[in-house]
Amino acid sequence: MQRNFIKKCKVCGAKENVYYHYGVCTCRACGAFFRRYLENENKKKFTKCKCSEKNKDEKAQPDLTKCKKCRLDKCLSAGMKKLVVGYIRKDTICRENDGRTKK
Repeated sequence: MQRNFIKKCKVCGAKENVYYHYGVCTCRACGAFFRRYLENENKKKFTKCKCSEKNKDEKAQPDLTKCKKCRLDKCLSAGMKKLVVGYIRKDTICRENDGRTKK
């Protein structure tokens, strides 16, 4: 039986440590970033884009490690959302077809 594994984070494209975080297949770094966003009471630092105007004009890929707003926008567009029960890490492998598999 052949398995089609997604080895890519839906936010940053990383190919290491990709698991379900907040409902989306992401790397642990992006999962931790989203958790810090949810826990942070001062959300203002996530609202200002730090990408240069040149990058915006060229429609280049934003630097997700430097611009928190662009990274948060990618997290939200990928479908990450606050869970009612809090953070639960699921070490399930992400698949292309339906998404989830048993441990």
